[in-house]
Amino acid sequence: ALDVDATVARIAAEIEARGTGRPSASVAVAVAMIRPKMTTEEAQKIAPVMVKLGSWTTWFPISDRNYFGANIWRPAQIINGTVLAPGETFDWWRAIWPVTPARGFGPGGVIRSNYTDPTGALAGGICSCSTTLFNAALRAGLQMGARSNHKYYIDLYPLGLDATVSIMGGSRQSMSFTNDTGHPIVIRAFKIRGSGGRGKVRYQIWGAPDGRKVEISRPSVSNVRKATTKTVKGTTLRRGVREQVEYPSNGMDVLVT
Repeated sequence: ALDVDATVARIAAEIEARGTGRPSASVAVAVAMIRPKMTTEEAQKIAPVMVKLGSWTTWFPISDRNYFGANIWRPAQIINGTVLAPGETFDWWRAIWPVTPARGFGPGGVIRSNYTDPTGALAGGICSCSTTLFNAALRAGLQMGARSNHKYYIDLYPLGLDATVSIMGGSRQSMSFTNDTGHPIVIRAFKIRGSGGRGKVRYQIWGAPDGRKVEISRPSVSNVRKATTKTVKGTTLRRGVREQVEYPSNGMDVLVT
């Protein structure tokens, strides 16, 4: 890790030296060794008993709505290999921050108050990635934390088991879970490019089995509110031309145990 104090001292010394007329020289940053969360001995002890505790895969159409797959695959690449110690909590935004174009994110789709903006948000489409990790952690039986549904159902995801993430203004919606197994766990992530303009993202949770068994019920749906299609007249199309830009998705209450 960067040794800030030592590096500052080196820079200050170089500035003072330049004041005496000495030719400029570059300054090497100072680094300090940091201890890993897990020692080699601990890793060697736990590795032989590690099994796949949970896994989930989500396919998606590669398009400008997800920055041609980058907004879904990039978080997976960042998260891949993450180790959570016993009692440690994974938080989506803390794990992948900062989200910037320099790190490979671009414009993608976002659900606003009552319509979809296809390329209106940086990292739009990222929810396919957070939903996939949520489902893998859920099937591993981990203690779930922050999680919220999308504003309408997207049929790429299991009914009632989506996990949207967003930062809008001063509000932040994250997805989190805690390793309550008593042993370290490892998160594996895979980028898969399929055929026909389709992509996949897959997460696996690996850890030592502790005897827990996970059962997920079928979704129980109630209070269904039928969606309708609204037609409005516009001035951007030729006379007689119709274009559908949104598609109806029923509202409903969903219970999954």
